[in-house]
Amino acid sequence: MAGLGPPGSRQVIAVSRHSVLSARLVAAVIAATLVVAACRTAPPPPPPPADLVFANQDPGTPVASLSLAPGESINYRLDVPAGVAQAHDVIYLELDSTPNGVLELRNAGYWGVLASSASPDRFVRGALPGVPQPNPGATAVGDVAPAEQLEPQAVNENRACLGPCVIFRPESTTYHVRVLNDTGSQLTADLYAYGYALQDSGEPQNDSRQTAPVLAATNAGAIETLNDTDFWVVPGHISATVTTVANGIDVTTVVVNASGVVVAGPYATGQAIEAFTGESLRVRASGNEAAAPARSTYFIETTSLPGNPNRPPTFLEVTANNSAAAVDQRTVPAGGVIEYRVTIPATVRSRDVVYFEIDRTIGLQLRTSSNLSAIASSSSSNMFAGGGTFAFSSGDVEGDAVGPQAITPSKACRGSCIIAPANANSLFLRVHGGATATNFTLFVYGSSFMDPTEPANNTRGAVPLDGDDSGAIETIGDVDMFRVPTVGRVRFDTAGGGPALQAVILDIGGNPIPGLVYSSGANFCAYDGETIRVSAINSSQAAASARSSYWIESGAPGPICPTSLTERTVRPPLGSE
Repeated sequence: MAGLGPPGSRQVIAVSRHSVLSARLVAAVIAATLVVAACRTAPPPPPPPADLVFANQDPGTPVASLSLAPGESINYRLDVPAGVAQAHDVIYLELDSTPNGVLELRNAGYWGVLASSASPDRFVRGALPGVPQPNPGATAVGDVAPAEQLEPQAVNENRACLGPCVIFRPESTTYHVRVLNDTGSQLTADLYAYGYALQDSGEPQNDSRQTAPVLAATNAGAIETLNDTDFWVVPGHISATVTTVANGIDVTTVVVNASGVVVAGPYATGQAIEAFTGESLRVRASGNEAAAPARSTYFIETTSLPGNPNRPPTFLEVTANNSAAAVDQRTVPAGGVIEYRVTIPATVRSRDVVYFEIDRTIGLQLRTSSNLSAIASSSSSNMFAGGGTFAFSSGDVEGDAVGPQAITPSKACRGSCIIAPANANSLFLRVHGGATATNFTLFVYGSSFMDPTEPANNTRGAVPLDGDDSGAIETIGDVDMFRVPTVGRVRFDTAGGGPALQAVILDIGGNPIPGLVYSSGANFCAYDGETIRVSAINSSQAAASARSSYWIESGAPGPICPTSLTERTVRPPLGSE
């Protein structure tokens, strides 16, 4: 600071009150500036100087020639013209060098390494281990921004690279390239960057189970870009063996069912794989690498097997009842899953709803009769929600809605539970283990409507408000409505502990009145012809009635509620008491 003497010296400085305040103000501004600056991430430095090169359409024409001494590197800015990107599926970045050196494909900002290669046999995601980087912020191996991920592609199975190379689908018009001589001798090279067409007839259809080719007796594919995943549809009960070309990259194979769930594997190269009708083989690189087809081609040989063409069931069979008796009892391992197919007899389907309940608060998921998607999930006795997410306390949960129903207001679940209409002959149910092995008992049983206002209160105008009324939001999407017969003071209360509930006032046309939305404990006025609509704030949440009950207490008109409906518009709603 200006004006301060050397250490050990003493100075007397006369200042005014104004100057002290000014100094304090300046200090505060500086401190605030430092705080703001500390909270901001410093922008990356600009790219280093680089020669500009353009990708072309000729595999035989280099875009640059270079010569590097040991330890020396050179940078290029690679632009991909729109005509090249539109006319070709992928870009080959290739180094024809003696010796090989290191070739890096970098993002538009330069500092993120997308892929690297030091051999014609393969390339890897990110920077090669041990290769010095020009900036410590360079992307590590396997860490690539989603927008810059290299998409799957395929080329002729016999195609090989001249030297270090990277194959990628252009998602940007601008990239950077770094060539590093990490050898002990002079490096001379030609750099190629050219568009090339897909040669493998299986691509890109084999990127999806829905469009994948059907396995024949002999098959071939290749893992030519990072993230490439190949699917092959199984036509029947077969035995399959996957092998790779000599000196090729390793691949791993799993069997997935029609839902995309892994049912067998992983299998290493050369292992026998048993698969069944309607399943698929999924082939990926074992490591985080890819290569030109000469080093990434794999082969699948299949033979037919006798016996049942369908995979033996991996789920347990249970049957719902009307007695609330246990249907199964077992232990789910830590992090494991036990799956059931629940048969729902006609006698149970004749009831209004079915309870799917366990006596522990671990993950419980109800799934469709095809087992393709989740209907609802729960990990608490207090709540369940639509979809497959187990945490419901913060944020919306997506999924198919379960229709409204009602039960006795005093009913509580033993543990995780889901209540759903009895409208299917069978459904799938999964119990998910927690951090430790857990013993549980499973109950699946039918129940009737016990709330006398259900299902009538699902329709506006059907149920009049009559002194003390109650209900519960027991299924996903349940909305209860009470018609107001006369002007009066109303109090709204909820049981709590489950989904948050709200009461909304609808006008005589059934439209919500702006601002008239009430939570538990609220007092308000309602007028004849209006409707009180009660629902969960998050419409994807519900609970058994012990956690989702509510009460509406109404009284006669009094001085706190003007008798004229028009006066309502100029009077604020009553607050909580």
